[in-house]
Amino acid sequence: MTQSQDHILKVFLSYSREDKEAVDEFYQHLMLEGIDVWLDTQKILPGHDWELEIRKAVRDCDVILICISNTFNQKGYRQHEVRIALDQASQQPEGEIFIIPIRLEACDTPESLRRWQWVDIFEPEGYELLMRALRKRANSISAIVPDYESANSSTEQLKHIKRNKSNNSKKPLKASDISTDKLDKNVGDKFLTETLPTMILKNKQIKEWSIILIDIDDTSLINKHYGFDVGDKVFEIVKNLIDKYGNSEQYGRCGDDTFYIFILNNIEKAIQISESLRKNIKNYAWVDIAKDLSVTASFGVAKFRTPEPAQACVVRASTGLLLAKKEGGNKVRKGPQYLTAKQSLDLRDYYS
Repeated sequence: MTQSQDHILKVFLSYSREDKEAVDEFYQHLMLEGIDVWLDTQKILPGHDWELEIRKAVRDCDVILICISNTFNQKGYRQHEVRIALDQASQQPEGEIFIIPIRLEACDTPESLRRWQWVDIFEPEGYELLMRALRKRANSISAIVPDYESANSSTEQLKHIKRNKSNNSKKPLKASDISTDKLDKNVGDKFLTETLPTMILKNKQIKEWSIILIDIDDTSLINKHYGFDVGDKVFEIVKNLIDKYGNSEQYGRCGDDTFYIFILNNIEKAIQISESLRKNIKNYAWVDIAKDLSVTASFGVAKFRTPEPAQACVVRASTGLLLAKKEGGNKVRKGPQYLTAKQSLDLRDYYS
């Protein structure tokens, strides 16, 4: 391929349809890194010539990531995609990183791909190994893997979650505080950074839970155009909308523009709640509050994974939230399954 120097690294994703959910999450993580990712469901429009678009995308990309699994080896049109990729690989200079097999689970690597070292993305260190390979490829062709703050600064994510911690009392959070101070961001902040981790450590039977982070979009513009009284009213209404999802969920405000919901349920239920709440916020009669007022919110969702610390789950949810904001807001996005090595190190240092 011929590219101008200093272009964003272009990555082509090949996968089996049965692995779509895992690949969608992988795609989101790569997008957060600032990489230009080609995924068929995002790029091929109705009426496009499928094979022509595939060939163009493979020809124009810098790296091909082939996501393999136990279902990938079954014959189908993805095998044709692999043959196109292999044809393009044969034109690359010897020793260049171009095709990287991505194992989504423990499985055999197809014979045609065994000459290239694979990476086990399901292992905690797998994603960081992949990023090292992508950066090496980018350096060799004068491409860029942006060091976006939203992708790599987990310390900033923690500050966003843990804002105003220095002003919080060290006294234990009372149950009455949890149930009544829904708009007090100090109370919500303390729940996420102190009460929740302690609760999970002490209650080993709590194994399946999820975190939803909700950020009201464009609050600075709302305050600027309509005034802080309207902004405060927006927060009150959003709190009331969240409250309608029942008393079993622990929720509250945890930042200037942000709410959380702690839910004792699986990720599917958390996404269902998030999508329903997103629509309710968007469709609320905001014009009754102020003329031409409209409000939307972005959502990040993560499921707790034993034995990670509770704070890691919150950071993963915040990563999904950042992706939703990056895509323009008014969206629900899952956080990645694992933190990068840098995020894990920042998390450990920040809480030590």
